[in-house]
Amino acid sequence: MHELFRTSLIRYFSRKDIQIVVGCGCPSIDRKVVNSGKPLRAHVGIDEGNVCSSCNLRGNCERAYVKAREDEGGRTVDVMRILLTYGLDPITGTVENKPCQNKLVKESVRRMLKEMVEYGAKEPDSDLPNAESSKGNLLVQDHLSPKGNGHLNVPMKQGGKSALSQNPHKREKWKLEILERNRNTVGTRETD
Repeated sequence: MHELFRTSLIRYFSRKDIQIVVGCGCPSIDRKVVNSGKPLRAHVGIDEGNVCSSCNLRGNCERAYVKAREDEGGRTVDVMRILLTYGLDPITGTVENKPCQNKLVKESVRRMLKEMVEYGAKEPDSDLPNAESSKGNLLVQDHLSPKGNGHLNVPMKQGGKSALSQNPHKREKWKLEILERNRNTVGTRETD
């Protein structure tokens, strides 16, 4: 049932924002990112051939011009994979398709990341099916360094695995909080 909840979130995203984000091509040639971009373009009615023909990564892409299977629909995981590729780029440098980093795409990515965080924070009686309470909203604050330097103090279990990585619910909440924090950081950097 929880999987149904996650896959159904795609319907809450603006179709226009999805079109903007995937319409200029894939942000990187990472296999999973490419495999997520194709069904999303099909989902919003964008011709794969047109996108690939104008993409500057097509020469290095193993799946250039390959269309999504007809039974492949856009999924929430596909949206999140693309959004995280863009959203984490200031930290990781994962976006290889630099022409896709235009103002319109950045605004849509920010808007969609914000929507995802807001949906994750909704109460159980909200309009989302099986939404869980966001008691974990303070999760990141609980793990922030007391010095306020932006470093995280993540409790570790023996063997090098963090306590967060052992609890799927807490891990997902933590990821969303980090995305929101990153979005706020990126927004302040651009205004400097």
